[in-house]
Amino acid sequence: MYRLALITIFATLCLTSCSSSREGPQWSSTKKRPNTYRMATRQIPPQPVYGATTWVRPPQMAPNRKVEASDADVIQQIVKLDIKDRPLSEVVLILAATARYRSYCSSKVAKRRLTISSLGTLSELAMQIEDAANITVVVDHANKEVRFLPKSSIKPNF
Repeated sequence: MYRLALITIFATLCLTSCSSSREGPQWSSTKKRPNTYRMATRQIPPQPVYGATTWVRPPQMAPNRKVEASDADVIQQIVKLDIKDRPLSEVVLILAATARYRSYCSSKVAKRRLTISSLGTLSELAMQIEDAANITVVVDHANKEVRFLPKSSIKPNF
C-alpha cells in the first residue's frame, strides 16, 4: 500500500513540474539571431562538371600545318604609272600605294623631280624609276615595303 501511495505522489509531482503555463516558456529569448554565412573561398565560379559517361572520339594525328613552298612565280598586277614632274618623295608614295606597301624615301633624294609614263609590274616600274632617277629602288616583298635610296657602290641586302 505504501508503494502505491508513493508512486501516486511521485507521479503527481512529476506531472505538475512538467506542466506549462499559458504565457509560454519563460526561458525563450525574444531576440532573433542574425543569419551568419560562411566566408567566401573562391573568386570565380567553379568549372563545369561533366558526367563520367560522355562520348569521346579517339585521338587522331593533327594535320600538317606547314604550307609547302612552290617554285611558281609570284603573280603581280600590272599598273600604269603616269607621273609628271613630281618629287621622289611623292613618287615612292604612289608606287607603294599601288601594291599596298609601306614606303620610305631617303632625305638625300626626296627633293629630286621625276617624269615617267610607263606600264608594268611593281618590280619593272621600280627598275625604270631606278634608271630614270639614278637612285637605288628596293622592293621588299617579304616586308611589303618600297625604299628609295641614294645610289651607292654597296647594294643593300635585306
